[in-house]
Amino acid sequence: MSMAEKIKRSIIARIVIIGVLVLILLIPTAMIREMINEREARRNEAMKEAGSKWGDPQLLAGPILMVPYKIITEQEKGKKPLEEIKSAYFLPQSLNISGSVSPHVLRRGIYEVVAYGTDLKFEGKFNTPDFKNLNISDANVLWDRAEIAIGLADMRGVNNDLKIKWNGGEHQLKTGTISGLAIDESEESNRIKENVFEEKIIPVNELKSGVSAKVPLDIKTKDKTYNYSFGININGSDNLTFLPLGSETNVELTSDWKTPSFDGAFLPDEREITGKGFKAKWKVLQLNRSFPESWTEARNIANSTFGVRLLVPVDEYQKNTRSIKYSIMLIALTFLIFFFIEVFNRVKIHPIQYLLTGLALVLFYSLLLSISEHLNFDKSYLIASASTILMVTLYSKTIFKSIKLALVQGGLLLIMYSFIYTILQLEDYSLLIGNAGLFLVLAIVMYLSRNIDWYNLMDKEVK
Repeated sequence: MSMAEKIKRSIIARIVIIGVLVLILLIPTAMIREMINEREARRNEAMKEAGSKWGDPQLLAGPILMVPYKIITEQEKGKKPLEEIKSAYFLPQSLNISGSVSPHVLRRGIYEVVAYGTDLKFEGKFNTPDFKNLNISDANVLWDRAEIAIGLADMRGVNNDLKIKWNGGEHQLKTGTISGLAIDESEESNRIKENVFEEKIIPVNELKSGVSAKVPLDIKTKDKTYNYSFGININGSDNLTFLPLGSETNVELTSDWKTPSFDGAFLPDEREITGKGFKAKWKVLQLNRSFPESWTEARNIANSTFGVRLLVPVDEYQKNTRSIKYSIMLIALTFLIFFFIEVFNRVKIHPIQYLLTGLALVLFYSLLLSISEHLNFDKSYLIASASTILMVTLYSKTIFKSIKLALVQGGLLLIMYSFIYTILQLEDYSLLIGNAGLFLVLAIVMYLSRNIDWYNLMDKEVK
């Protein structure tokens, strides 16, 4: 008996061949997975480009009161003392922010980008700067050079002339400052876009992105308070975040966006999400954050950011990535069905027919990806799975020479695709349901094969 004939008759040989075919099919599956990642990266790049033209994710930090002071260092006898100018930074006693967020959906090719316009009102009060806590003599304080500074991640998004009301007077806010709160636009903007709220030291010696104005201080009245207010209308994209700089910070936002995600160090104390939009309120106390009310050196203030992100309701690439993780299970179960039909019905199935069927199952994921870029994921899944099931069922009819067996194959594929779709919808229970399903499949296979005499079956020729 030739080697080819032995392989045809050997159950073990066919099982090995089926296993090798499954491993071979992992290659095109990996290629499709890479294509999903590539398309997602292209989508993110398009979103970044479109969003940057409208406005980057916005982080608002302020207001902060900055008061310069002198440090005098005595030198050797006969030399003049060295004089160095530094700034002390004081946070407001209260900070109240309220406003609305108006979303705009921008298109870049086939991709959608969530942008927004927001009209915000800031108000609150400062106490008179207390330099005693900083061990600085009032005589060294340059009171007439006090400034108020407001940090903003992307100045291109500002739509209105910025003026601040300070104790009854009005002062023009101008871009940049000699001394202020520094926000590194490149690093901080990237941190916001990636939605990662990690610890970061923000130095406070230069305001790289923001506005400032000189404001008067009454040095004769130590216990005086200074009321402030200003409005700002800005454009941004993806998310809007704040720093809780007040001893008590209150933020209230409203929007007609239906799918917000509240991110950062603090979640809203009150939130209401309906079919008409959302409303959220935050209250953050000085005790809740990791930085004091005044300082002179660099302080870690960025790890306390909080705010809202405008989520796109469906991320088709994430669901495509999750669905292709089940490809090996789908291929293996389909081949298992073919194998048992071989065993029970004495049908001869060539390895090429296994391979073609496997390629049809792999093509499902490419088809799903391409359709989901134009339709929602549910419709795309229905179209791609129905097309694949129909193709495999018709091909099975020619292999099995039986409409009944082909319909059984198609029905089992329908069950498997429905099961995978259910897993994709149940994110929190996907692992549990998936393992329960696999346990059930294995139990059914063990039950159906319980009476097979595998040793004698190996000696029988498949007709």
